[in-house]
Amino acid sequence: MPGLPAADDALRRRRVRRSALFFALVAAAFYVGFIVMMVERGSK
Repeated sequence: MPGLPAADDALRRRRVRRSALFFALVAAAFYVGFIVMMVERGSK
């Protein structure tokens, strides 16, 4: 989009990076949670 100023582009890039980091942390939490569940279930 050539009409947007550079500050708006930088803001959008920062927002995308922050949401990508958030989704990566959520995915990592699910991953670790499933590993813990499998270890607990396997130890019984």
